[in-house]
Amino acid sequence: MAQTLTKNETPTEAPALPAGDALVEPLPLPSGLAGLLGTGDHTTIGRLWIGFALLFGVAAAVSGVVADLSRLPDLDFPPTDTVTQVVYFRPVATVFLFLVALAVGLGTYVVPLQVGSRTIAFPRAAAGAFWTWLIGSGVLITSFAINGGPEGGVDGAGEVGTSLFLASFIVVLAALGLAAVCIVTTVFGLRTPGLSMMRVPMFSWSMVVAGAVWLLSFPVLAGMALLIFVDFEYGARIGFGAPTEMWDKLGWFAGQPQIYVVAIPVLGIIADVIPTLSGTRATFRGGTMAAIAAFGVLSFGAWAAPVFNEDVTTEAAFLIVSVLIVVPVLALLGGWASVMKKGSPSLGSPALLGLVSMLLLLLAALAGAAYAIEPLEVQGVAGGAWELGQILLVVAAAAAGLAAGVFYWAPKMWGHKASDSLGKIAAAVFLFAGLAAGVSQLVLGLSERIDSLADAADVLNGATTLGAALGALAVVLVALGAISSARGSAAGADPWGTGQTLEWATSSPPPRGNFAELAPVTSAEPVLDAAGAKEAS
Repeated sequence: MAQTLTKNETPTEAPALPAGDALVEPLPLPSGLAGLLGTGDHTTIGRLWIGFALLFGVAAAVSGVVADLSRLPDLDFPPTDTVTQVVYFRPVATVFLFLVALAVGLGTYVVPLQVGSRTIAFPRAAAGAFWTWLIGSGVLITSFAINGGPEGGVDGAGEVGTSLFLASFIVVLAALGLAAVCIVTTVFGLRTPGLSMMRVPMFSWSMVVAGAVWLLSFPVLAGMALLIFVDFEYGARIGFGAPTEMWDKLGWFAGQPQIYVVAIPVLGIIADVIPTLSGTRATFRGGTMAAIAAFGVLSFGAWAAPVFNEDVTTEAAFLIVSVLIVVPVLALLGGWASVMKKGSPSLGSPALLGLVSMLLLLLAALAGAAYAIEPLEVQGVAGGAWELGQILLVVAAAAAGLAAGVFYWAPKMWGHKASDSLGKIAAAVFLFAGLAAGVSQLVLGLSERIDSLADAADVLNGATTLGAALGALAVVLVALGAISSARGSAAGADPWGTGQTLEWATSSPPPRGNFAELAPVTSAEPVLDAAGAKEAS
C-alpha cells in the first residue's frame, strides 16, 4: 500500500542530536542533463517515453508510405533493395517503437497518480527500462539502415545488420517487459488506502491486463529471436537461422490475434475519458472491467504462432477466438453509449479521438472474424490483402485511442490543455487514414471473388498509400498537440471540471511526490465525491 499522510496521523519526532552535532542540509537534486539521465521520477520518465514514441511513430508511418509506394505500378521508387527493409521495419517500429512504447509512457506517468502513489514501483528499474529501450531502438533502426533486419543481406554489412536487428530486438522486448513489470506492480502494491482493485481507475486496470499479456507473449517472441540469432551466428542457418524464414517465425506479433494487444490500453483510456467528459459516473463498472480483461485474454496470440502450428488459421480455436473478440468491443460500446446518454457529453478532442478509435477497432474485429470463417474464403487472397487491411485498422484504432490519452492527460503532464482544434483535426485524419488504408485492402481482398474489382487493384493500393500518408500526418498533429500543451493558460488540478479519479486531485503538473495529503478512498470516483461534499457544505 502507498504510505500517505492522513489527518489521523501524527509525524514522528526526530531523535535529539548529541551536543556538537550539526544538521546536514540535503544535497539538491541534480538538474540539466545529469538530472535527466539520473532521474527516477516517473513523470519525467513518462514524458520521455511519450516524446520518443511519437517521434518513432512518425518514422514508422513514413516507412509505411514508402512500403506502399512499391505496390504502385510504373513507379521505380523505392529501390528494390530498400523495399525489403521498409516492409519489415514498418510493423516492428509501429508495434514496439510506437504503440506499445506510447502506452508504456502514458502508464508510467498516469498510473501512479491514479492509484494515489508517490512514485512508480522500482523507479530506477523504470528509468533503466526507458534508456535500455531507447538505445535498443537506435540500434534496431541502424540495423535496418545497413541492410539488416529479417531477410536482410547475408554478406558484408547486411549480415552484420541482421545480427544487430536480432540482438536489438531482444533488448527492446526486454525493456518493454521491465517497464510493464513496474507499472503492474505499482497497481498491485502501491495503491492508496481504500482503493481496492474493484475501485482502480479503468486505465490502470487496462495496463494491468495489457502488462500481463505482454509479459506472457513478449518472452516467447524474444526466445524465438534468440534461437534465430544463435543459428544465424553459430549454426548452419537452416530452420530458425535461415534468412528467408526469419519473418515467418517472428511476424506473428503483427497478425491475428496478437496484434490486438496494442489496443488493450486504449479501452481503459476511453473508459476514463467518456464518464469524465460526460460529467457522470460510469455504469456497469464490473462489466467494463470484465470486458477489458476478456479482450486481453482473447488477444494473447503466442499460441497461434505458425512456428507451432502452420495450419492454426483453419482450427476451431482460432475461429472461436476471432469471433468472440467482437463481443467485448460491442459490450464496451454499449456501456459507453449508456454513460453518454445519462450525462451531458462534451465532444472535446479526447472523446472524438476515443470514438474514432472504437469505430476502427470494431471494423477490425469484424474483419478479423470474417478472416477466420473459412467459407468466406478471404484467407491468403490478393497477397494477404484482407489480413493487411485488418492489421492497418487495428493500428489506426490504437494510435487514435492513445492520442486520446495524450490530449486527455496533456494538462496533467505539461500544465496546460492541448489545442482542442488540433485534436479534432487529428481525430478526422485518423478516421480517414484508417478507412483509406484498411478498408481499401479489405476490398482488395474481395477482388478475386468480385469480377468488377479485378481492375481496381491499382486504385485500392493507391488509397492504402494515401492512408499511410494521412497516418503520418495524424501522428504529427498529436505531437504538435503535445507541444501546444506547454504554453497557454495554466491548468488547475482538474482542468476538465468533472475529474473523477485521483490524478485530478493534485496540481498540474504534480509536485515531487505527487500528493501532499490523501484521505482514505471510499469509492471509485474520489475526486467526484470530494467535489460533491464541498458543494453540500
